[in-house]
Amino acid sequence: MERVHQIIGYEVLATLGQGARSTIYAVKDKKNHVFALKRVIRNGPEDDRFLDQAILEHDVAKKVDHPVFARASS
Repeated sequence: MERVHQIIGYEVLATLGQGARSTIYAVKDKKNHVFALKRVIRNGPEDDRFLDQAILEHDVAKKVDHPVFARASS
């Protein structure tokens, strides 16, 4: 499994899972908020579908309004 300690603006606390050209991390921001962050790796044009999926997930997350979910940024 890939070992990452920081993603710009976030401290990586743990790797939660991997698959479909992406890795899900538990991260902490500068305000000590902990949440999951999905990092998608594009190796070539054939991986565009994984980026499209992440964009769709972001669009859906922006519509979620519940106190246990962080608001997705635009």
